[in-house]
Amino acid sequence: MVRSAAVHWVCAVTVLAGSACGFSVSGSAPSDGALDDDASADANADAAIDAGVDAAIDAPVDAPVIPFCDSTDATLIGCWEFEGTANNASGVGLSVTATGLTFVAGKTGMAGRFVDSTSMTAAENAALATMSFTIEAWVRLGALPAAGGRMAILDNDGEYGLFVHDSTVQCNGLTATVTLATNTWTHLACTIDAATTTGRLYIDGTERATASVTVGIAAAPGLAIGANSGGGVVSDLIGDLDQLRLFGAARTAAQVCAAAGKTACP
Repeated sequence: MVRSAAVHWVCAVTVLAGSACGFSVSGSAPSDGALDDDASADANADAAIDAGVDAAIDAPVDAPVIPFCDSTDATLIGCWEFEGTANNASGVGLSVTATGLTFVAGKTGMAGRFVDSTSMTAAENAALATMSFTIEAWVRLGALPAAGGRMAILDNDGEYGLFVHDSTVQCNGLTATVTLATNTWTHLACTIDAATTTGRLYIDGTERATASVTVGIAAAPGLAIGANSGGGVVSDLIGDLDQLRLFGAARTAAQVCAAAGKTACP
């Protein structure tokens, strides 16, 4: 306990002697223990403040959320989320015309439903002329192609395309032997790196085929989604597409894995 102390100032003034002043103290002064307690409390308060400041400084800063259709990505040519629209959201002036496309519940939000009368096409565009590329999409087949037939996911005739056959998935000479389940979402991706002439084909984020592949730039008729862009071959998709992207660069295995929704990626 700290006791109060009374301080009395005494000052006597004389003409000859000048002035003389002093003071007296009554009561008791704070004990050493009380002073120690106050010092300890102050130290604890300072430590708590320091700890709070350090924690605030060391706290991780949330990474910015990158949109699926990132218009700031210079390699993104086309991006379709099918959220009630067939518009390209990549930021590239690649206009798509859709006919007969409807929208259903998708892998994320909504998806585009394709039948044999559906078409999604874009006129030839300089942005499409790329020798390195990535095509990736979520696919839910309503039926398998007939034996010997195929269904297109995306095709730029004479340059690149991703197709589902009755027992394989194919992309620019890459072939993965697999029979896709119908009415089930499957993530498909194909990457070609022109610098290394390396092509890779992924199913559900896992590499299923790799080979040396070259891509040429041709006088292509334009882009088709869910169909063959060159005509002559019936390649109409029967099923649904969601989160379709076309990049003018080869995405990494880790990026493809993450796009497929995997948590353990290389």
